Amino acid sequence: MKKRLRVGVILALLITFSLPTYAGQFGATGLVTIPTADILAPTELNLAYQRLDASGDLLGVDYGIKEGVQLGVGVEWPEGITEEVEVFPKLRVKLVEETKNIPAVAAGFIDRDRYLVASKSTPYYGLRAHLGVGDKGQFEDNFFVGVTRILNPVSVSSGDSSFELPLTTMLAEYNGGLNLGFKFEFLPEINANLGVKDLTDQQDFTFGVNFKNEF
Repeated sequence: MKKRLRVGVILALLITFSLPTYAGQFGATGLVTIPTADILAPTELNLAYQRLDASGDLLGVDYGIKEGVQLGVGVEWPEGITEEVEVFPKLRVKLVEETKNIPAVAAGFIDRDRYLVASKSTPYYGLRAHLGVGDKGQFEDNFFVGVTRILNPVSVSSGDSSFELPLTTMLAEYNGGLNLGFKFEFLPEINANLGVKDLTDQQDFTFGVNFKNEF
């Protein structure tokens, strides 16, 4: 009962805020609007498209240029694809590798905003935790926190037929507000995502696709 009460209080505090940033800015190595300490492997390329309901489009390219370093660029249409575009650089460098007792730590920037993030797998319900600080352009309260959980593929049966849902990752984060989402891995190279941003405000829906491969 006490655990449920604590969870309820935390959720109540989270949903009292709103969030100004765009979804999908961190591609396959991010949650809804926040980064993780994960880095693309050397020579690995990630291409991403993200749509934020009625508010804009985002294209992103990230590349693992060497071990522990990824470089990228984003292209954003804040008010629709017919409007003037904004192009911004992205960089992330892993500072510490994750071990049994130590989280992975990475530093980076997106456009003019810097951030530092730590990610660690936990023994609790398969959750992976993410905690970081950054400039207010991307992180309204100068900090952010998130959790991810990989869900096993689920087989759905109907009469004599059955099919298996893709590997699914649940996303939940606080970044000036509460955002929820899911990633669906159809192939190792292709995944799609769905999310709800600004849960207590406009409740914008976001969706996107990522293509990842080595080049």
